[in-house]
Amino acid sequence: MNKVRVEVFYQDNALQSIRIDKCEMEGLTAIENKPIPEWFMPVSGRASWKGLGEEVKLQTRNAGPDTQYSYYFYGSDMPKSVFAYCVQQYGLGEMVAETSKEDNAQVYLESAQRCEKVCDEEGAFQAYKAAAEKYDSAEAQLRLGLCYAEGKGNEKNMVEAAKWYRKAAEQGNADAQNRLGVRYDRGEGVSKDVKEAAKWYAKSAAQGHPKAQCNLALDYKTGKGVEKDLKKAVELFYNSAIQGYANAQSNLGECYYNGEGVEQDHAEAFKWMKKAAEQGDADAQSVVGDMYSDGDGVQQDEEEAKKWFYLAAKQGNADAQVKYGLTLANDDADWNDPAQQEGIKWFRKAAEQGHPAGQYVLAGIYLNGYGVEKDEKKAIEWYKKSAEQDFAAAQYDLGACYLNGLGVEEDEKRALYWVQKAAEQDYADAQVVLGNFYSEGIGAEKDERKAFEWFKKAAEQGKAEAQFFLGCSYFAGIGVEEDKSKAMEWLEKAAEQGNADAQNKLGEYYIGVGVETRKAFELFQKAAENGSKEAQRNLGKCYMKGLGVNKLPAEAVKYYKKAAEQGDAEAQYLFATCLFIGNAVTQNVKQAVEYYQKSAQQEYMKAINDLGVCYARGIGVPKDGKEALAHFGAASEGDHGFYVADSNVAYCYQNGIGVEKDKHRADVLYIVAEAKEDASRMSKAIKQMSRDVFAGKQTKTTMDEILKMNKSFERSKEKASNRKRLRMALEMDF
Repeated sequence: MNKVRVEVFYQDNALQSIRIDKCEMEGLTAIENKPIPEWFMPVSGRASWKGLGEEVKLQTRNAGPDTQYSYYFYGSDMPKSVFAYCVQQYGLGEMVAETSKEDNAQVYLESAQRCEKVCDEEGAFQAYKAAAEKYDSAEAQLRLGLCYAEGKGNEKNMVEAAKWYRKAAEQGNADAQNRLGVRYDRGEGVSKDVKEAAKWYAKSAAQGHPKAQCNLALDYKTGKGVEKDLKKAVELFYNSAIQGYANAQSNLGECYYNGEGVEQDHAEAFKWMKKAAEQGDADAQSVVGDMYSDGDGVQQDEEEAKKWFYLAAKQGNADAQVKYGLTLANDDADWNDPAQQEGIKWFRKAAEQGHPAGQYVLAGIYLNGYGVEKDEKKAIEWYKKSAEQDFAAAQYDLGACYLNGLGVEEDEKRALYWVQKAAEQDYADAQVVLGNFYSEGIGAEKDERKAFEWFKKAAEQGKAEAQFFLGCSYFAGIGVEEDKSKAMEWLEKAAEQGNADAQNKLGEYYIGVGVETRKAFELFQKAAENGSKEAQRNLGKCYMKGLGVNKLPAEAVKYYKKAAEQGDAEAQYLFATCLFIGNAVTQNVKQAVEYYQKSAQQEYMKAINDLGVCYARGIGVPKDGKEALAHFGAASEGDHGFYVADSNVAYCYQNGIGVEKDKHRADVLYIVAEAKEDASRMSKAIKQMSRDVFAGKQTKTTMDEILKMNKSFERSKEKASNRKRLRMALEMDF
């Protein structure tokens, strides 16, 4: 016998649908608004209807005379009894009076789904509510919870959402268990309780729910609500990932990348990250871009990197927007080029999302006028936005703007404030600058100890410039107890990184102690190649004196000139001297005087003195006694006064050059000159003794020389008289 199941769905006093063996019955428009008894009668006209019994037979496949029809009515009791009476009166088949809770709930669930299809949120909400409340349907309870959580068909209410999730969860609904766990995790609609969250995640995960497995894995990874267990976290991430859950795939990739709970394997990390990226996970797409860009876990491929950055950027991933922008923009290219402009567009998108790196890059673009009209004030606005998010590079650059008055009023205290903020985040460049601030008293009182501490922090991060400063601090005992051994250690670290200042300083030290002159020469050579003017000058001295290399005056002159052209005052003086006397270069007094003048303008005392001699003799300049005396006087004054200049001033008074003769004053000045000369020699001897001690040399001879010099002070007047008697001309220092 052929059996046919006819299901009638009736809700809110209206026919919803009729199904024949689960197939929707067609042509109900003729009766959908009519009372139940009229369903069984024929209807003529535009929408014809032969009566329910005949219509069911017409739409039943393989219907025959022995077909048995069973009618199920889903609705409230009153219409159900009317429908049952009509079925019996018309002899259509058996009426199944009782329907299960599940069947009744299904009616409402299907009604809710029909409402959702036509965007009737309120109708869907009411249908889910009826199924949840009347028939205790776990699926309806879950859906009702979602309606409350999302504010669909009713006002948003997280307490009600959590209540209905719990009802569904307690019936074993895995999705509801996971969602209830999330509510406890976030404290939404319930008191925050990470242990309770983990409990519900575990129940859901045990049923294979991929999101719950991922959430529970995150708890095990961080030890939130459960005891930390990285291996268990990896296992759960894997179980979720193989079901295709993108978040779990990216987290599993991260575990492989960092070697957390599993042996580190960047290739495996890339595999899982790419799976997540291929599903459209923007964060994973950005990471895959990074890995292609760096050749990390996969062969380097800049085009692939660019592709993945773009895919993530399109989805609004701000980090990827910055990185994609960087693939387009290039400092060396024309910023008006379309690609460059496209790059700026992406930087702006990231910046407007509040991404600190995007804000930082955009600030630099406005500061320098790259592809936009230069606008220092806008640059400051973006630097501030980034800096206030603790982006160290922006804090550092903002400090530089305050120091130099770019887009803001010059303010050393604000400069110190922002540079210190960056330095406290271990931004090495800022630590170096902060050390300089405290060393020079910029924005704060001078504090050599603080300067040393900041140089040390940067030096320990491998910053060569800071290592050089630290070495100098130990050498001179500035901000720290003098320690030549540590000084050498830090200078060597900086020199190994190619820091020209450190290479030059080490070279000067080796020359000073008179050991390893070849090593000193090599260090000067390296520093000179790195552009150090001081090293170029020192390299010239090595070639001139044969220190660590054969004497080659022509090479010496070449390096003096290089350093002189870079503005080194001593090199200008040395090159001028070579030109003046024609040492390894064609004599050119006029050019020599030009270089003496350049050196003198930088207050190099020997150059000032020798320029005075030129004026006194009329060599390369018009003869001018007053100008000569002024130069000798300038060279003899101050902390760095030059004793030869004192003798020259005395000579002028003795011989009436640029001034009236004054024998008494000349005698006094000769005594001063002799005393300065003796002091200069003693200072040099003491320094040499210090170097000898450090180098492990005998110091008795040097000490004897110092004692002799000390006694010579008593004879300064006698020596001055002899000097006066023997002086026949002005002195130059060569």
